[in-house]
Amino acid sequence: MRLLPDAPTLDCGLAEPRAPMLPGSLAQALQRDLIPRLARAHRTALMHITTQEVDAFTADLLDFGDRAMLARVDALRQRGFSNGDLCLDLLAPAARKLGALWDDDRCDFTSVTIGVGLLQRFMRLLGPQGEPTAATHAQGLQLLLVRTPREQHTFGLTMVAEFFRSAGWGVAGVSGMGGGVEATAEKRAQVQHFDAVGYSVSSEAQLDWVAAQIKSLRRASRNPQVVVMLGGPLFLLQPQRAAELGADLCVPAARQAAVLAQRRVQVLQAA
Repeated sequence: MRLLPDAPTLDCGLAEPRAPMLPGSLAQALQRDLIPRLARAHRTALMHITTQEVDAFTADLLDFGDRAMLARVDALRQRGFSNGDLCLDLLAPAARKLGALWDDDRCDFTSVTIGVGLLQRFMRLLGPQGEPTAATHAQGLQLLLVRTPREQHTFGLTMVAEFFRSAGWGVAGVSGMGGGVEATAEKRAQVQHFDAVGYSVSSEAQLDWVAAQIKSLRRASRNPQVVVMLGGPLFLLQPQRAAELGADLCVPAARQAAVLAQRRVQVLQAA
């Protein structure tokens, strides 16, 4: 009795050849798979501001080349970048590069000061005003932004303020320069109702200060449900640190900050 079926015969160890793809089938495959894939790749390439473009823009910035900078911005707009895209993907990286050049003593105080002034002027021109946003327009919500002590690179915090203002928030700020920020932030929170408070943190050395500040701010705040947000380069790599320090939100990007904060405030108000 045969217990197993005969094994299938193989032709010289090669699999049976597939039927050739007909022209109609080939066209369908191209239309269904290859062409959309190429289109996505082309669109991604067009919608990406390269490091080289940021470097060139920063070089124009240091040369005080307003016309060259405007030409680069116009070219990027023609490629489909919105004002918000340009703020986040061109101006912000240029500001970080400017800060790195200053930290490495590769540009002087005058160049940095004038460069930051030019960036702020471009941000006012390009700012997110009028840009569509996923958040509903805020009705009377108030934000306090805190700069940590000895923090010199504040362009990112300024950009956050612009995105919140464009979403309808009232924005106030206190500075960490010169010390005494804890008292200043506490006093502002004691005398004025803030729905959210945001801190920009750029280094590990600031974490102990931030943790202590959050505790004292919550004790002093007129609003017991104040939403505390943390942002900055450090939290891009370690977002979990925000909760460990006592914050409610970790904000990965300026564009998302107002949306996330408003949602959290609405949840607390509805509770």
